[in-house]
Amino acid sequence: MEFITAQIDRSALLHNLKTIKEHVPDANIVAVVKADAYGHGLTAVTEALQDQVQAFAVARIGEAMKLRRNGITLPIFLLEGFYNEEDLQYISKYDLHTAVHSLFQIEAIEKAKLPKPVHVWLQVDVGMHRLGCVGPDEVEVLKERLNRSDNVIKPVGMISHLSVADTIGEEEYNNTQISTFFKNAESIDGELCLTNSAGI
Repeated sequence: MEFITAQIDRSALLHNLKTIKEHVPDANIVAVVKADAYGHGLTAVTEALQDQVQAFAVARIGEAMKLRRNGITLPIFLLEGFYNEEDLQYISKYDLHTAVHSLFQIEAIEKAKLPKPVHVWLQVDVGMHRLGCVGPDEVEVLKERLNRSDNVIKPVGMISHLSVADTIGEEEYNNTQISTFFKNAESIDGELCLTNSAGI
């Protein structure tokens, strides 16, 4: 019986990252390594990239904690934020960056007793319709609540994701999403994070 194996080529990974940087030389790069770096090996991939990117992003808090235990000191984003109030203690302890996209999350941050404030990115929906607040008015209300909280490091950032950047013929919709993002970001004082690999 023959077994199928996948070989992860570190030099190819670094070459691909170098190519990305050539397309967006002025951008900070957040390497998304959720789901065991998409099956490529979380530890191996983050060790290869940690000196080449500005941050990592994961989907679950367990992944973020594993990165910290493995010695990763770069910022780590929780792309979906948190779903349990107890997670805020770990977000604070491990100095994680969390997306916030619901009133539940904001209320949890407001009432939490944390060892130190947390990094927060307001997640706005520009077309994926999976997570995020909608419209400049809602962004302003949620941002102001976060700004009033002593549990939040200021300024608050904003994050989103292009939904069809890899679909040929969707240039107009992609441009609409980009303009929607920047319209929502007019009142945001912190850093902005938009796009994905295909968007580059």
